[in-house]
Amino acid sequence: MANSNKKAIWALIIIGALIFFMQPEDKKEAQADVNNAQISRTMPSTIGANTPFTVTYQTSGIGLGSWGVLIEDSISGGCSPSSINTGFLSPQSSFNIQVTAPSSGSCTFNGKYLFASSTEKQMAGTSSISIIVPVSCTDLKSSALNKIVSWSVNPSSENRVAALTAISSWASNC
Repeated sequence: MANSNKKAIWALIIIGALIFFMQPEDKKEAQADVNNAQISRTMPSTIGANTPFTVTYQTSGIGLGSWGVLIEDSISGGCSPSSINTGFLSPQSSFNIQVTAPSSGSCTFNGKYLFASSTEKQMAGTSSISIIVPVSCTDLKSSALNKIVSWSVNPSSENRVAALTAISSWASNC
């Protein structure tokens, strides 16, 4: 009895394999045309210090069918991680990754991508993010007072504009 069950199972496996491999070619999904395909990167242009933010990689210009893409993005300026090496497959059209901003400065992204059976291309889209460092009200008030003193000592239009800008910054943020 156990032998006949094993034979039946093997017969079913062989029949299933034959059906799978004898599928007509037109039933299988074709490889997508990726000649005009692109990946673009989007992210905010500014972010607070030490704050996480999302970088989105978006596909466009892909023909119907199956495709896959590899992404390499190096990040300078102190963001973490300092590089992104990933990939994704159709039908997914975008991919998000979390990056954390440093305590100051800016981060610059320099990336490339490669679709299967295509040539490597440079990433399009946003390539840098500026880090906003919070300033205390005491610092803003001190700056405004210093600019006022500079303008009173040297009443040039440049010093006047600097004083008004510092006063405006202090008034709107504190």
